[in-house]
Amino acid sequence: MKNLEQRDYSKREKDRLDLIDEMAEKAMEEATVKTLTEAYHNERYNYFRSMSHDELISTAKQMGMFIEETLH
Repeated sequence: MKNLEQRDYSKREKDRLDLIDEMAEKAMEEATVKTLTEAYHNERYNYFRSMSHDELISTAKQMGMFIEETLH
């Protein structure tokens, strides 16, 4: 196997590679946040969708009371 020599990057090329790494890392973080957010909303949607009409009304009233208490 041939030994690979350490490449001597110019300052401009190194800055470009650093920027690419930074952009890739940010894209992965955003993808993870988006995926987790979608999973959370899907779970919430399925939870509320499984509730009966009366349960939904009761939950809405409880949430309204909690909001009113929080605002005062």
